[in-house]
Amino acid sequence: MANASTASASALASSKLAHPPPPHIGLHAHFERENVQFLHFGFRWMSVLLMRELKLPLILRLWDSYLSEDSTLSSGFKILHVYVCAAFLMYWKDELKQMDFQGLIQFLQKVPTDDWTDQTIETLLAQAHVYKTLFHESPHLG
Repeated sequence: MANASTASASALASSKLAHPPPPHIGLHAHFERENVQFLHFGFRWMSVLLMRELKLPLILRLWDSYLSEDSTLSSGFKILHVYVCAAFLMYWKDELKQMDFQGLIQFLQKVPTDDWTDQTIETLLAQAHVYKTLFHESPHLG
């Protein structure tokens, strides 16, 4: 009995839960540490354009930005949406870096946005535009 308890205590001590990531670790590194792949949540975000994550008035505001993004109708949906998703993910980075695999997947599949307002979506869009300005057509991303 003592050996089983000791083994369990040793397993807990060496587990990821007993050793949370240091605060300076990046979100991507934390995802790698927890074996979370972007496909686990990103496919849905891309395929339904965040419709399951946001209330309809916020979706309409978001899509209005996509439609007004460029002269070609698809560029806002095709290009800006990627940066909106990156900003959406980074909005939650501090909380996400404290979660294990199961917590991450559950959170990212039901992100708590019920209390979001127009101001929140405006901030998200502003951050997405910053990311687009910094990274779109960057040679290291091609």
